[in-house]
Amino acid sequence: MEQDLVVEILPFPVMRAQIVAVNMALKKKIFAQKSSRASNGVYFFMDDKMKKVAVFKPEEEEDEGDGRWRKGEKANREVAAYLLDLPKDREGDGFGGVPPTTMVRCVDFKGDREKRWIKGSLQQFIPNQKWYVHGESSDDIFSLPDFQKMTLLDIRYGNTDRNQDNILNKGGKLIPIDHGECFPKEFYASRLDWTIWKMAVIPYLPEMVEYVKTLDVDKDLEILRTNGIELADRAKFVFRIQHMVLKLGVLGGYVPKDIGDLLIRGLGTLYYNCMARCTDVTLILNSLEDSIKDALQFTRDSRTETESMAQRESMAQRESMTHRESMLSREERKTETKPRESIFRRTLRLRSQVDGIKEVDKEKSSTRTVSSRSAYLHNIKEEAIATREIKSIGVGATAEAQKIFDAFSKTLPVQWVNKDILVSGEVRICSPYHDDCVTGGTTTARDQIKAVLKQVRQELQLGTGDN
Repeated sequence: MEQDLVVEILPFPVMRAQIVAVNMALKKKIFAQKSSRASNGVYFFMDDKMKKVAVFKPEEEEDEGDGRWRKGEKANREVAAYLLDLPKDREGDGFGGVPPTTMVRCVDFKGDREKRWIKGSLQQFIPNQKWYVHGESSDDIFSLPDFQKMTLLDIRYGNTDRNQDNILNKGGKLIPIDHGECFPKEFYASRLDWTIWKMAVIPYLPEMVEYVKTLDVDKDLEILRTNGIELADRAKFVFRIQHMVLKLGVLGGYVPKDIGDLLIRGLGTLYYNCMARCTDVTLILNSLEDSIKDALQFTRDSRTETESMAQRESMAQRESMTHRESMLSREERKTETKPRESIFRRTLRLRSQVDGIKEVDKEKSSTRTVSSRSAYLHNIKEEAIATREIKSIGVGATAEAQKIFDAFSKTLPVQWVNKDILVSGEVRICSPYHDDCVTGGTTTARDQIKAVLKQVRQELQLGTGDN
């Protein structure tokens, strides 16, 4: 009997049908195809009809991520993410929708006659329908329950890398993949792209709250142990803290954005501050719990204040537009065909008008009419709007730089600092605005901005800037 080239090694079968199909294809010399996009080794297994059925990630080709991970840890975490997402009876889909994932040993899967068995994770292949374009809001194709389930999964697992490329669209169904950077061994700052989604400020549904109440860290760790996955002691500790954040956040009534923003900043500072104050483990955990509560409250307060400011600004703009329309007669609107005034000229004109009205106000304060006061307030609002528009223009910057600035401004807070683009108040993109021109901020923040910059340059057809 001919030997199978792919063998599942978990205690219970997860992907029996896919593995049978893969073995049939390999015996017909239909070998795995390596992905050119992934930083880790990723191979697509086919069936005998050349259709992709599974994704294999060998342990020995894992990216160690600047020393954050050891070879083999990411494969274990891919499998762990699926095992903890499964229902207790192992029937049907998991809560968060993680595709079936198992651990396998493979031999001669590349067609290079390699006779050495290689261990790694194997996940069911999910065809993806493109769902996002940078700068455009397209996440509303997903349902609120699917979105909230993904956020719970990321918070629970301590996922440090949830970007748009590892969120798949299966006919409107959100499928989360790539969980090799979950269950970290330290309090790394997370990348959670979903914090800017519109649904991120909607409170958790009752079914999500009830699900969080059922979670138990010790039971989770036992599930992993019985399937041959033993997290390091430090990873177990961080997992427990993530579980604490999840329960304090969801059961405390916080929205996904509040919890996600806290994890993006990282829990490390909170933890080490508590260690500096206490030496007993129990006291450290109690102090950390209080610190997390305070941090969540601060995050929520900051969010609501930002939302209030945005609402006030929006109302002021609407009032300004309404007033402007009311000042224009029907005839003026019909004949208003002259070219649009430049922002700079409009600002100078408005400031001149405002200054003129101020002088009249000083000299004739007793006789100032209602119409002059109305014009004065109107021009103040117009001046504020024009000033904001001026700040979005890079003085002396190239047209290419301005296009990059405008693209970033659609999803991230940006401002000009001379000819540099300052993103989120910490990361700078300097001329000539390529990947190697990104400075400042944390390593994680720089990596995120580099990834967005690369995508922006591609979509604007400016080239990637790679040497």
